[in-house]
Amino acid sequence: TGQAAIPRELYAIPGLSVEQGINNCGSEESYLSVLTVFRQTAKQKADEIEDLFAINDLANYTIKVHALKSSARIIGAMPLSELAKDLEAAGKSGDWEQIRKATGELLRQYRELDGNLSCLEEEKEERKELTPQTRREAFQTIGEIAESMDFGMMEGILQDLKNYRLSDEDERNLRQIEELLMQLDWDGICLIAKEELLNFNKS
Repeated sequence: TGQAAIPRELYAIPGLSVEQGINNCGSEESYLSVLTVFRQTAKQKADEIEDLFAINDLANYTIKVHALKSSARIIGAMPLSELAKDLEAAGKSGDWEQIRKATGELLRQYRELDGNLSCLEEEKEERKELTPQTRREAFQTIGEIAESMDFGMMEGILQDLKNYRLSDEDERNLRQIEELLMQLDWDGICLIAKEELLNFNKS
């Protein structure tokens, strides 16, 4: 589909340029995937920045705001990206005064954007329920595909699974499998599938 449905609400989010994000990601579909990952990790990452700031861990604080600068830029959240860029520079030069002055604003913008992106989740409700049986078959198939190292089939089943309502744990599993697939780490994928099937047989 050339037209991945971009929720209209996204265009109304302050500090987010959807056009720029689509441009950076290459297509509406990729943009929605990247945005979804951004949303899934935002709460944890904002907390990490806050914690590192609180314990004066300048080195790791600088690494985290650097990462935020890049991810915010990719999705088209330019004001947040610029602020992260300023704080990265402050971190590198050890400018605590600037960090103390602006970190609160950075976290406010980051968390506000995260909250505004909740419109991405409304479509989840229409997804099919993933029954334990289907889930078990899916992981069994993932294991088998990994053993035969079939990239196309693996992409297909991962895509298919995204049409279901997934638990947080399965979302994490899928993300991990996708990352391993990019590295062609078939053994790693086999391990995840085996582990899930073991857990399944226990329950």
